[in-house]
Amino acid sequence: QERLEQERVEEEERIAREHAEKKRLEHERVKVEEERAERKRLEQERLEEEKTKQLNAQRESEEDGPDPEDATGIPSRTASSSEDQITSQDDEQKLKEKPKKKKNKRKTAK
Repeated sequence: QERLEQERVEEEERIAREHAEKKRLEHERVKVEEERAERKRLEQERLEEEKTKQLNAQRESEEDGPDPEDATGIPSRTASSSEDQITSQDDEQKLKEKPKKKKNKRKTAK
């Protein structure tokens, strides 16, 4: 009788240990999946930031026009006064506006 009771207690303890081990493994698996998802999300954010930086740099370079330095590294155009800068800013503004008008025309043509 006592031996049967001892075996029953040992069996219950074994089942409890197995259950606890399963819970621990499941918890660990979930934790690993969450960490993986977080790393993936952070990597996606980093890639999007990089893409945004590249697009912004591309837009800036397009807005600036051709590089004012030639192959020698010497600026090919220099503003001699603030009036020249204002004129060049006005010219840049006109250049920026023209492509937009063309795009609108194309859109209406379709």
